[in-house]
Amino acid sequence: MRRTAGAGTSADSAFELVMRLPGAASGPLDLARVDDELAVTAGGTRRMVALPSALRRCTVTGAHLDGDDLCVAFAPDPKVWLR
Repeated sequence: MRRTAGAGTSADSAFELVMRLPGAASGPLDLARVDDELAVTAGGTRRMVALPSALRRCTVTGAHLDGDDLCVAFAPDPKVWLR
């Protein structure tokens, strides 16, 4: 996880979670948020990824593949950010 904008505690912060997924570009890829986890389906295999506490209070704003890396963008959810 890395911060890509803001001070980290401000509501205008942005974060990115990067996961290594070799071969993901060769087949269908699906993401879904399930409570405090991210469900990643690639190549017919689904994995549940537990989100760090900061990302549990964020919403997914986008995702892209960068070679073998899946980069998932997050932004703070104002309803639950730093309460």
